[in-house]
Parts: sequence; structure tokens; C-alpha cells
Amino acid sequence: MLYAGVLGLELGLIYDFFRIIRRVWKCNLFVTACMDLIFWIFTAGRTFYIMHTQSNGTLRWFAILGVLTILFLYMKWFSTYVVKIGVFVLSHVKSVMDWLKKFLTKVLKMSIIKLGKHSRKGDMHGKKSGISDEISQ
Repeated sequence: MLYAGVLGLELGLIYDFFRIIRRVWKCNLFVTACMDLIFWIFTAGRTFYIMHTQSNGTLRWFAILGVLTILFLYMKWFSTYVVKIGVFVLSHVKSVMDWLKKFLTKVLKMSIIKLGKHSRKGDMHGKKSGISDEISQ
């Protein structure tokens, strides 16, 4: 029963993780469907693994009831706070990463522009080339 409770809590946290990602980054329908598919494949695989290892492959209804009960209690009492805190933290991390990306892009563009100007002028800026000296003689 303990493993079933842990599984219920685990599924609730993973579901909230996907909810946080969807709120911070606006996901299109395809990405949302992929995240749902990943969640349900994980849920089925993890449930099968726990049933196989803890009850020798026998489906125990009290274990399923334990998973659903803990999942329901988590969603009722904690999920709202976890999502709000997660969205707050992840949106701030995202804004810092966006600022850093813009800053590095500006620095890179400035350095490329300076390199381009320097290579066009070259070392011969203000001097006569050797070819023109030979032609003029």
C-alpha cells in the first residue's frame, strides 16, 4: 500500500510538471498531445512495474484504490500551490534565459560586425598596394 501511495504522489507531481510547462510555454496541440502520451505511457509502465514487483504480477484492487486516493488528495490539497510556485519559478528562469539570449546575441552581432569591418579594411588601410607600385614604375 505504501508503494501505491508513493505512485499516486509521483503521478500527481509529474502531471503538475507538465501543467507548469504548458502554462509557461504556450504549447501547440501536437506538443500537448505528445506530453499527454508520455504521461500515460509512464503511468501505465510505472503501475505495471509496481504491480509486478510488489504483488508478483497480481492486480490488487486495494493498490489501485490507494494510488487513486493519494492522487485525489494530492490534487485536492497541494496541486494548486505546486503549480503556482512552479509557474512563478519557471517563468522567472525563462525570463532570465531570454534576457541572456538577447544579450549574447547582441554581443555576437557586434563582434561579427567589427570583424567584418576590420577584414575589409585589412592591413593595407592608407597604404599603396605592392601591385600598384609595380604598375606605376
